Amino acid sequence: MKKLFFLPFVILLLMSFKLMAQNTFIVESPGTSNNFKFYVNNKIKLKTKTISKPFKSEIKVIKDSLLILKNNANVSLNEIEIVYKESRGASILSKILIPIGLIFAPLDILNNAINKDKPIVRSVPLLVSGICLSAGLLISLDRYRPYKIDNKKWRVKIIDKSSLMK
Repeated sequence: MKKLFFLPFVILLLMSFKLMAQNTFIVESPGTSNNFKFYVNNKIKLKTKTISKPFKSEIKVIKDSLLILKNNANVSLNEIEIVYKESRGASILSKILIPIGLIFAPLDILNNAINKDKPIVRSVPLLVSGICLSAGLLISLDRYRPYKIDNKKWRVKIIDKSSLMK
């Protein structure tokens, strides 16, 4: 019975070595502790030297000096020109403000119609709804911050964690 008690812990320990053995794509500022990491199945937005427009995709495989993306694009580290990082705060704020802007005024109009209040359409809820909607849309336009890869201010590299385990 005691052996069965420790079996889940042993399985968890063995799985953790497998999870730690994955490669990590890092965008870092040399000489500082500023960096951010991308793992397999993370979404990434970047611009390469060969493709002029930025594109978003999901990382399928991280190799020694190559990213294989979900849209079957192979991106070498040398080709990466700009990496875009999504601001979590801006993303969350826009995802909250846009639905509030879309729902607030119609809900107030419906409430006034049900309660037979006059006027049915008031100017203040329309104003609040318009402000929330436009603020959410403006924030969503600027939620990605660009990091230009020039090996002076920002550089990219891949860390192979399986070699650290040996």
